[in-house]
Amino acid sequence: MGIGYIIQETTAAACNPKIISDTGSVLKFNATIQDYEENRNRRLYRKATLQEGFKSTSVMEKLATRTFYGEANHPFSQDVSVQTVVDFLRASHLVTGYEFKSSTLDAEIETLANTVGKDIRAIIVENKSQVAFSLRAAASITKPVPGKSGITEICGPITIIAYDLVTFPSHKTAYMMKENSFLHELHAKDFAKHVANKSADLQYVMESLNVFDHLSSFDNKGNLVTEAYSEEGKSTIILSNTTQIRNEFNSLFK
Repeated sequence: MGIGYIIQETTAAACNPKIISDTGSVLKFNATIQDYEENRNRRLYRKATLQEGFKSTSVMEKLATRTFYGEANHPFSQDVSVQTVVDFLRASHLVTGYEFKSSTLDAEIETLANTVGKDIRAIIVENKSQVAFSLRAAASITKPVPGKSGITEICGPITIIAYDLVTFPSHKTAYMMKENSFLHELHAKDFAKHVANKSADLQYVMESLNVFDHLSSFDNKGNLVTEAYSEEGKSTIILSNTTQIRNEFNSLFK
């Protein structure tokens, strides 16, 4: 049985952004980032579920500190350690405000003053391109929608990680092009891999051993057991002090 799901998909049609201001390096605009109906990947997000996600401590803190960042396109890796963070080298914009309307979730977006953000500004302002935003989130439950064959509802609680800016929307009324979207079910091996990647202690030991590959799992006492492979052969590394990382991971699916 899986632990939960990592979600990556566009949930609103591409739209013409409504420009608020433009300094020449930073652009502020309004755009629809979410629809409350099934997309062409046959998944449904209800308004109440999204409202609950936006009321979370993490989203509220990001909005208050102007750190609700998003990337230019989704991460290509399905690794949970990559999916649950925003890569600052790819960050292009931040969400500064939002409004739940009757059928859409709209947001105030500000492009960043870095190179990627300036490129996005130019694409919108100079090239007159439409924009589409794509949800990156974690959820613990999905269920079929009664009376709608093949439609899956993403249920709460949902942890909203980012709204990335994308070029291949998955909404049924958007451009009919293939998008890098998925609903990835996580299992114990994904959990162990994430903890291993996040553990500074383990990374230090593996660097000292010149490890080129490793495989992690949990034993029946909850210890992280890593089989590490180097030119010297296989080493077994056991860590018991991973509680904080484990709790951070579990909080995504509460």
